[in-house]
Amino acid sequence: MIDQTARILNAIYAAIDELNQQLPADKRLSKTPDTVLYAKSGVLDSLGFVNLILAVEESIEDEFGLAVNIADKVATASEANPFRTVATLTEYIEPLIEGETSSDEAI
Repeated sequence: MIDQTARILNAIYAAIDELNQQLPADKRLSKTPDTVLYAKSGVLDSLGFVNLILAVEESIEDEFGLAVNIADKVATASEANPFRTVATLTEYIEPLIEGETSSDEAI
C-alpha cells in the first residue's frame, strides 16, 4: 500500500503534468521533490502558480476525497514558504489531510 506522503506526491505530480501541458517546453516543471515552485529562482509566474495550486487542490480531492484549501491566509503569511518546492508543499499538505481525516473519523 502506498503511504500518505507518496499519495500526496503523486497528486502534486499529476497537477504538474496538467500544468505542464499549458506551459512552453522551457517553462515546464520537473517532477522531483526539489523542484522549485514559487520562489525567486522558480519559473512560474503568479498566474502559473495559481493554476498549479488549483490543480493540486483538485488532485488532492481526487486522490483523498477531501476538499483542502492550500493557499489560506496562514500559508501565504508564513515566513517559511510552504510553496517553495514540491517537498515543502508536500510537508505543508500532510497535516491538512491528517486533520481532515481525523475530523471525519470523529464524526
